[in-house]
Amino acid sequence: MSVFVNSAGTPIYPSGWVYNGIQYPNRIFSEWQDTQLASIGIYRVVFTEVEIPAGKRVAHYTYEIEGDIAKATPVFEDIPVVVPETVSKAQGKAALLQAGYLDAVEAYINSLESTDKILALIAFNDTTEWRRDSPFLSQAAVSLGMSEEQLDNLFLLAESIIL
Repeated sequence: MSVFVNSAGTPIYPSGWVYNGIQYPNRIFSEWQDTQLASIGIYRVVFTEVEIPAGKRVAHYTYEIEGDIAKATPVFEDIPVVVPETVSKAQGKAALLQAGYLDAVEAYINSLESTDKILALIAFNDTTEWRRDSPFLSQAAVSLGMSEEQLDNLFLLAESIIL
């Protein structure tokens, strides 16, 4: 399937092209040569293969008219990072180990008293998943001096771990 733009570089669609007051039939898009199309302000788009940089995606294209065709140039944007809402307990512990926080978290839990310690041990050892919005998790992170960004990065690391 071919893509076409007008002389201003705006994408157009084969639905009856009007040029200088004349409406052309849709079949010109498939039957006419590039030179004929260019004579009425229609340019077939040529896409060249471009390597997409890591962490980027194509947001849209800009078009430059060159002779009887239009060359498409991609415009990239960052791929948004989505922090997972949950990770498995095993992934979470593995991420803490890899990031060097496991001993500090265990020491924090052991420093708690009574009901808080029991609830922390349940959260740490008995849940099947760890939730990013967990009040215990937020409290532990603050106590360990971790920022929200560091906590997000731990969840991203945990999500990437396959056990």
